[in-house]
Amino acid sequence: MFLDDSPEYPMTFAEQYEFSGQIDRTAFEAAYQEALDRHPLLTAIIQPAKANRDCWVASPRRPQIDWGDWEAPITLPQGEFINLREDPGLRVWVRQDDQRAAITLQFHHATVDGIGSYQFLGDVLQGYARRTGGTDVPELVELDPKSLRDRNRSGFEPLMTNDQMEHGYRELWEFMKRRIAPVAPPADPAGRRPPPPFPGIRSYSFDKDAYKQLRLGCQREGLTVNDALVSELLLTLRDWNRQFGRHILPRGLCIMVPMDLRRPDEPLRTACNCVTYALLRRSHRELQDESGMADFVRQEMTRLKTERYFTGFAKLMVMARWNPKMAKLILRSPKCFASAIVSNTGDPTKSFYAALPRVGGRVQCGNLTLESVSGVPPLRKKSRVTISIFTYLRELKICMRCSPHHFSAAGTQQLLDAFVARLQSIASR
Repeated sequence: MFLDDSPEYPMTFAEQYEFSGQIDRTAFEAAYQEALDRHPLLTAIIQPAKANRDCWVASPRRPQIDWGDWEAPITLPQGEFINLREDPGLRVWVRQDDQRAAITLQFHHATVDGIGSYQFLGDVLQGYARRTGGTDVPELVELDPKSLRDRNRSGFEPLMTNDQMEHGYRELWEFMKRRIAPVAPPADPAGRRPPPPFPGIRSYSFDKDAYKQLRLGCQREGLTVNDALVSELLLTLRDWNRQFGRHILPRGLCIMVPMDLRRPDEPLRTACNCVTYALLRRSHRELQDESGMADFVRQEMTRLKTERYFTGFAKLMVMARWNPKMAKLILRSPKCFASAIVSNTGDPTKSFYAALPRVGGRVQCGNLTLESVSGVPPLRKKSRVTISIFTYLRELKICMRCSPHHFSAAGTQQLLDAFVARLQSIASR
């Protein structure tokens, strides 16, 4: 993630949490500092250290919270890019009035992945609940910071053999030969309108009843909701590129899906990045077979669940450790690796180390009630669409962000509407 970073396309991701109630600033600041102490990578920067190699070292500056009224905009004077050689990979904004509050966080992906970010926020909310008279608040679990040293080894150790590395080079060569199309900019590109304010997320929620109808529609067709989400997104992007990107039609499409590498038998780690990616590719010819798309996705997702430690991306990560110059050259190439990135997060509060009490399904944090969650993975150059799927409160929420260099807010909404329409058609069949 550090090698893939650039000011134009920073390897960062954003999350937003909305609460009913007003945040007690003193209690929240204390809980935040306590959580930072438990998760040292969020207060670390990258500097030459042992044998003059890049290492994580403690930063002299801890990330501070930007407080403001509900209407105060989130500003980024230095842009979205976080320079890990100078600053820790975390930014936090709190906006509130006397009845509601919103917490926006920006993480550098080299520091933590999505699960790591939820573990950190869960600790913040647990500490806040303890300080504001919350009832039935569980104790903080004990974490093992030393286990951070093994976070890559445990996930990628099966690949560190000569046979696997040789196979990895062959697989990488085959991957580089594939022609993948980026998502075409809409007719109203970003240059004609001001970019959406950070973090620029557009969302749509299927309420409980609509989500139930979608699940039933998927069951009638022998699909899981996850299979339907990926297959319908591929078809949505196919139709979108037909409409707006005729010059890139001969190329296929690829969906990048993050996969957790944490093992259930490992000690509880502090927040970190322990993720790999799977690539679901369809050629231009295969994209025409609409009836077979769901079967392809179902078979691929089943296979990847058992082979997550041997994906092409995992092999690239091992190669990056052995040959970082080659990995950097590959990542900086003009090739499109994936058309879109999709993370099916589920209920992020279930990744909290502390199981906070709930009322009516809503997480209670002292005087606060968590009402909604939003977020998206990082964008990449030519991976212009990034999506997260949440199921908090038994609703299905689709969050989408498109490249601000190519999409206006209206263009992002147009693509989201097209995706939602295909899902609604499944529910109504």
